[in-house]
Amino acid sequence: LQAFVKETGHARPKRRKKSAEGYNLDIWVSAQRNKKENLTPEKKARLESLPGWTWDVLEFQWEEGFAHLEEFVKENGHALVKSDYETTEGYTLGSWVVRIRGIQKDLSPEKKERLETLNCWVWNTREYQWEEGFAHLQQFVKENGHARPKGDHKTIEGYRLGQWTGVQRNRHESLTS
Repeated sequence: LQAFVKETGHARPKRRKKSAEGYNLDIWVSAQRNKKENLTPEKKARLESLPGWTWDVLEFQWEEGFAHLEEFVKENGHALVKSDYETTEGYTLGSWVVRIRGIQKDLSPEKKERLETLNCWVWNTREYQWEEGFAHLQQFVKENGHARPKGDHKTIEGYRLGQWTGVQRNRHESLTS
């Protein structure tokens, strides 16, 4: 593990990570986490002294993802991350956000609250996108007196209202009331 830390700068080997000698490093690290209560204080301290060591990988991943999301919000003014978005460091923030939305019911109230304090955080992106399109259509009606934008119509902000309206017409039988 010390050699891995020296090479990568952290003590979190990925699954199936073997050392240069073929040692199953990830399995060894997992075993240390599982037997934390049985380790001597010295061994615990040695592990904890390693950069990036964590006893709770899921909590670490949550905090890492949330920190990237906060940075995204600071830079972009909103939390509407596209599913394929990667940070400049290569962190797959879009995938993290999709995963978090998918496990909403399993998140603690504190984590939900932290997310919901972010500007434009939404749990249901489809509903959000529909409401966004409808708001653009309402503005179009207000300005033009009808709800029939041309198929290629874009709003001043660049929203493809003509395309959105066409999709709604095609799906009119499956829309909820």
